[in-house]
Amino acid sequence: MKFQHYLFIIFIIIFFGCNNKPAKPIEPNIIPKPLFQKIEKGVFILDENTSIDSYGDFQNVANFLKSYFSETYNFKLPSNKSNH
Repeated sequence: MKFQHYLFIIFIIIFFGCNNKPAKPIEPNIIPKPLFQKIEKGVFILDENTSIDSYGDFQNVANFLKSYFSETYNFKLPSNKSNH
């Protein structure tokens, strides 16, 4: 009797565990929303060769980002000032 219960439970687990639903596409969290997005495998690594380039009104944004990484992760990003 117990064997039949265990067999039934295993059958239910296997039946509901096999899921062939396609993965929901990842919605971009970017404004403005891009017309096309292709997600591939890979990573973006911040290291000593990564710098922030900015000019004009975006200098405040670059300074905020540099400050955030410095205070939160103790990681200093160099900046390349541009004369655009």
